[in-house]
Amino acid sequence: MYVGYWNPLGFSDYSLDEFCPITSNSTFYAAFERNKAKDSDPVQNVTAVFCWPSYYQQRVIAAVDAVSLEPFKVDIVGEKEPLSKDLFNTPRLEELMASNSLGDEVRGDLLPSKSTPDYLDFIARTNLSLSSGPNGAGIVAAMVGLALAVSDRPLEDYLDWKVLSKSYADAYRLMFARAMRDVLDDNFRTTDEVTGQIVATTEAVVLEPVFVYIVESFLGVVSVATIALLYLSLTRKKHLRSNPSTIAAVMAMVAENQPLLSDVEGLDCCTMEEIKKHLGDKRYKLVDDGSTIGIVELDAYQDITGNALLPDLRAQRRDTPSDIAKPVRPIEFRLWVVVPFVSLFITLAICLSVLFVKARMQGLPLPSSNSIVQNLLENYIPTAIATLIEPMWILINRLLCMLQPIEELQSCNARAKKSIDLDYSSLPPQLVFFKALRSKHFVLAAVCAMALLANLLAIAFSGLFNQATIDMRHPTVMKPPFDFKVVPINGSIGPIGGLTFGALSASGAYQGGSGMDQFLLADSYLKKGIPLPAWTDETMFYQPLFLEEANNTNGHQLGARTRAFGAKLECTAVEFGNEFHAGLLGDDILPSVNITITSATGKAVKCSRIGVYMRAGPISNVLGNCVTGPSAAELIFTLVPTANATQEEAAVCMGSVVLGWLRDPNGSCPKAMTGMLNEQNATFVHCRPKLMTGFATIQVDSSGRLQQDVKDLTVEDAADDVFSNDPINLVGQSNEYIFSADSQGWHNDSFADDFINYFITHSVNSSRLVDPKQGLPSFDDIEGPLNKAYSLLFAIWLGINKDKLFIPYETTGLPTLDGWRIEPETRLFMSTPMFIISEVILCTYAIVAIMVYMRRPGQYLARMPTSIASVVALFAASAAVLDMAGTSYLDKKGRAHHLEEVDARYGYGSYIGGGDGRVHIGIEKSPFVRVRSKTTWFEKKVNSFR
Repeated sequence: MYVGYWNPLGFSDYSLDEFCPITSNSTFYAAFERNKAKDSDPVQNVTAVFCWPSYYQQRVIAAVDAVSLEPFKVDIVGEKEPLSKDLFNTPRLEELMASNSLGDEVRGDLLPSKSTPDYLDFIARTNLSLSSGPNGAGIVAAMVGLALAVSDRPLEDYLDWKVLSKSYADAYRLMFARAMRDVLDDNFRTTDEVTGQIVATTEAVVLEPVFVYIVESFLGVVSVATIALLYLSLTRKKHLRSNPSTIAAVMAMVAENQPLLSDVEGLDCCTMEEIKKHLGDKRYKLVDDGSTIGIVELDAYQDITGNALLPDLRAQRRDTPSDIAKPVRPIEFRLWVVVPFVSLFITLAICLSVLFVKARMQGLPLPSSNSIVQNLLENYIPTAIATLIEPMWILINRLLCMLQPIEELQSCNARAKKSIDLDYSSLPPQLVFFKALRSKHFVLAAVCAMALLANLLAIAFSGLFNQATIDMRHPTVMKPPFDFKVVPINGSIGPIGGLTFGALSASGAYQGGSGMDQFLLADSYLKKGIPLPAWTDETMFYQPLFLEEANNTNGHQLGARTRAFGAKLECTAVEFGNEFHAGLLGDDILPSVNITITSATGKAVKCSRIGVYMRAGPISNVLGNCVTGPSAAELIFTLVPTANATQEEAAVCMGSVVLGWLRDPNGSCPKAMTGMLNEQNATFVHCRPKLMTGFATIQVDSSGRLQQDVKDLTVEDAADDVFSNDPINLVGQSNEYIFSADSQGWHNDSFADDFINYFITHSVNSSRLVDPKQGLPSFDDIEGPLNKAYSLLFAIWLGINKDKLFIPYETTGLPTLDGWRIEPETRLFMSTPMFIISEVILCTYAIVAIMVYMRRPGQYLARMPTSIASVVALFAASAAVLDMAGTSYLDKKGRAHHLEEVDARYGYGSYIGGGDGRVHIGIEKSPFVRVRSKTTWFEKKVNSFR
């Protein structure tokens, strides 16, 4: 029992205003009692309290979520002060809590309830009595239901006066806070500015300390080495005028040293080991005498400066080969190296493809929970692999740069700038790309591009893997608590619109109360975004997978394929005539309707309904309240059969509803419209709910609320085996809830005056049906929005009454249902752009590697030209070196100009040495050199790009 102080309009059954002084007008009385098990039991003690609220204001620092506006942290910085009377009318709030209504209807975009929620539906689901006071003469107050709903404790706990007091205190705080929310809106004439803070959550890059220290150490070493190199470069004595990076530059340094040339000219066909054996004990020096720069033998140079006579080295006979016994090429171009090289790229491409396919849907499991190990495997090792590929291409690039001038000489008709003066060694391998393209050395250009792509590959590999948290499915077994079968229902039992009590007996969803819960929940969902009840969406109710009160999901989501239940309306427009009459009758203006409906068997059934008093305007304390100007009214009828109707006829009427929309251009002042309605002032539709069942795949949280749109929904007409008795009973009872209406009235605004029209308006965000300034709605205006609102309300009604409507399984014999448990899990994914880049580069690597092998330099050298001695031995006996005499002091441009003036052609092959008359193999001017014959069948068949 709850008894407040204020009751000026007499809406409350009990009040304290006649027993307590006005100075105690905030006091209320609350009582709670356990009933006797039988009449002979002694009287139970009553737990009763008198309470009075105090209202205060206090300065705080509140942190509020910018999206939901919900405070999540409050720090008190001031003392409590009495709430200003100019800010909030506390007696008005207390009167509303005591009597449920202030007497005047507030018109607006509000739920068209004529009073505050009475919470009788909540109380009816408990073992608490709906009656109150001595001998149960009154109706339990709304504050009782609110206090119990807020505290949510077993009923026995409220026998403790402290628990009872706290429950009402919590209810008062909730009501006051909700009312204050409307008071403190943003519609103020004056405002005070305060200083606040905006706290934004941002993501940051976290550095791994171990790797930071390693990188810092390497950077330190590189910095020291760079400084040392710079110092040595600036302080070291220099003798060179230009970079000796071409064959011509080496020729220039030795062209005037005939003793050196004579000493080396017989080594043209020697291997590197033989050259080392011949020259290994000799010492040489780079000298600059002011006019020439050259390489001289150190001992001979000292003898020359001492005017000693040197022996004629050309007169000495050497036992040196005159032909290349075993031509060589770099081992990097051999088959046993190329196969693993190409296989590496193909293997990497295949592995990445396999990982990408496996990770595409649900990712890969993390390799470790340790962040260091994760960084190693996901970032550093892939980057290291890509980084190690670059030196391989640089090595091939360097070898091609070294051999390309000699390759050009194979034609024995090469110009100097494309052969002996071709400079590929003074640039980093990656920067040779454009120079190689200009020279049409496409293989070399391709290798340069591969070296450049290695940097892009390292970037792609470093961003290849990323982590994301996704929902992972794990198989599980669930035990649905309810059978997909409706309990036996008496469809005529349910709430009665406008009355606190409906039927006097219980059946199905109706256990007492006014049947308002589905409207409150739907309004909270549509206007505030509050989630729908468990197992419910906007169109269907889904068979529960578990009991919300006893679930053991540990906060995880669950999913399964389950049964679905819903309803839709099949509506037709009705025409005024012999089979349909509607009017506003008598002085009391009672809306009535008579309609003839054709049953499923083809029988004509007459149904009718007379509604309650139709108001001339909004509810008000002022008598005769009416509206002027264009006005509208909405009528809702659940139908009853005529007297002595058969059960079949009663079922037809029970399963039908009639809805009407009225227009009056003159309003209800001074007298509201009466008499029969017609097509000029009214539009009516006749609707029959049709029950639907099906299957759907759902995903819910631990409370049973859907977390995403249902999938694979299949719907069909409900089969009879879903119901324990005639399905029309479920339809009839649901109609009493969904098409409930208080006394309708005229209005000259565009706000709905009943529940179903209110939700029609919000389902399509349009007031077309209730706007008096617009004409009568057409059937097309009505059908779609009406069906959308009805399906939502029916699904909610099933969801909140599932335990009363569906047969529960026996606890010991619950059937099982295969489903899945959904847990958030951090998984490893591959970036699609980075994967594509990596795959393209790796495939390009494989193709270019094969091309390099097919277009590799020929096997014609006695040794690799990797040293000055091996290069000098190629031309020491030729006449070509004589063209470079006197050019050692020239810079690069001067030497190139000199060679253009000489305008000679050069080649690599066999020629007669000018000093000893022997046959040599090396570099000589054309036409004194003979083209080298192809040594293999493959070389004879394949032309090199060079």
